[in-house]
Amino acid sequence: MKERYPIEQLARMSDEEMIQRQFDLRNLRLLTVLLIAVALFRLFGTIIGAAEGQVDAARIVSTLVNVALNFILVLPLRRVRRQWTARWPVSAWILWFCAAQYLWFHIPPTQPIWTIGGLYALVMSRFRLARTRVLLLHLFYFVTTALAAWIIPVNKAVDTILSLVVVTLMIVAAMFLQLRSTRKARIAILDEWREPLQNARDQVRMRDELRYAREMQLAMLPDRAPQLDWLDLAGVSIPAAEVGGDYYDFFPAEDRVAIVACDVAGHGMASGLVLAAMRGGFTILRHSMTSPAAVLEQLHDLVKHSSRQRMLATACVVVIDRTTRKATISSAGHPPLVIRRDSSAQRIELFAPPLGVRLPISIREQTCDLAAGDVLVLHSDGIYESRNESGEIYGLERLEQTIATQPHGATAEALRDAIVRDVESFRGSAAQEDDVTVVVARFRGDA
Repeated sequence: MKERYPIEQLARMSDEEMIQRQFDLRNLRLLTVLLIAVALFRLFGTIIGAAEGQVDAARIVSTLVNVALNFILVLPLRRVRRQWTARWPVSAWILWFCAAQYLWFHIPPTQPIWTIGGLYALVMSRFRLARTRVLLLHLFYFVTTALAAWIIPVNKAVDTILSLVVVTLMIVAAMFLQLRSTRKARIAILDEWREPLQNARDQVRMRDELRYAREMQLAMLPDRAPQLDWLDLAGVSIPAAEVGGDYYDFFPAEDRVAIVACDVAGHGMASGLVLAAMRGGFTILRHSMTSPAAVLEQLHDLVKHSSRQRMLATACVVVIDRTTRKATISSAGHPPLVIRRDSSAQRIELFAPPLGVRLPISIREQTCDLAAGDVLVLHSDGIYESRNESGEIYGLERLEQTIATQPHGATAEALRDAIVRDVESFRGSAAQEDDVTVVVARFRGDA
């Protein structure tokens, strides 16, 4: 039966580690069976020999000790097989078992017992061991057999020598059989596990790359909003996948602040790469933010040529000027900005195609006056397109209602958190299908 491993464990394994792992698991199963089989064989053999009067007290004691030890070892071996780790020296256990059982067959050294040593060596050749361990084990078999033959009485010298030759030939045959079967088993394990090992390494590598890309994307977002005495700012972006497609940023300059919000179609690695290019474009054009429409038109060319495949991105730029107390708004296919005055909220929609289309585009600007306490909310479509368990859509109307019902003196951070909480409460246990981004600007005016 093929063992199952966590993907992280597979990815860390080398080919040799996997081979050793499979050898050890197979050896442990075989060892459990042999412990029971050898114990029963010795027990029945001793019982039969005792009934015929051919077994002395030393043989009976030796058999009982061997049977007890074998059965004692079975239980921990089953646990080791279930909870295998590289810390268990399985190969060493196998060597000790084979050597101890072989030696036990030769105590006391009587010819009818030790002549089955060759058969024992053939049975033990089922274990999969490294070449040096196989050679060492079979050398031990030969030395033990030779010593037992030397101790046997001289009047059986001819039979002893003949039996020793036969057993030696069987030990040599068992050694070559074990080496050959181990080599074939190595090839079979590599054929079986090469693809799963490579797949696991690829999956872990891709997961790590996505994690690094996510960290890089989150690093592109501002650590915190600029702290200004005339404008209260807050923002958050919650990706739906490892790498999201939303981006927002603040670009303060003297008595004005430019707020940008973008959403690349979809989410994932491709969206993250386009967002990185857009962020670079915004950074380069930060000194041109007095004209949001001109900035978006230049970014349109950047997005259009940043990928061979057509990648579309929506963007909204809002420039808030402290001196003129005005907000200049420009949008390219982005969801409508929501502005709250007093206890009412309304949308500001500027229709234009998204960035990256193959057709010529024309982007407009709109200017609106600001009074102390006015709030501007930029958001991505992940807000109003959120669905609950019943498939209902959150909608722009509910977003406007959520913004309008917040306390008039609430901070930008409190407004942002209230919107996110309301969306999550509406969604319930349903999965987040798209990135969620909210940016709130509350105009304080001059102190």
